Amino acid sequence: MSVAPNLPTSNVGDQNQAPPQDFRRETDLYMPMTNIVRVLRRELPPHAKISDDAMEIIQECVSEFISIVTSEANEKAHREYRKTIHPEDVIAAMSSLGFDNYVEPLT
Repeated sequence: MSVAPNLPTSNVGDQNQAPPQDFRRETDLYMPMTNIVRVLRRELPPHAKISDDAMEIIQECVSEFISIVTSEANEKAHREYRKTIHPEDVIAAMSSLGFDNYVEPLT
């Protein structure tokens, strides 16, 4: 019996194999849509309608924004030999990324 090269093999009885550690579905990387919709409903007039495509783009943008701010805050924590991100790290990240208008409301 020959096996095609570079193809994963599995045994018939291996039904409960765990996915690799770095396995994530693409949707796991985004903020939940229910949270996005809740914010949009709170901020927009009641009669406003948003297409599904627009909501998906907003979801991607919000998630990317959170990722960028978190990464910057994490770098600050690491420079200070800490593993935990503190609120001050997030505020400093917002400032260093040019979002100075948000610093005062966050503090």
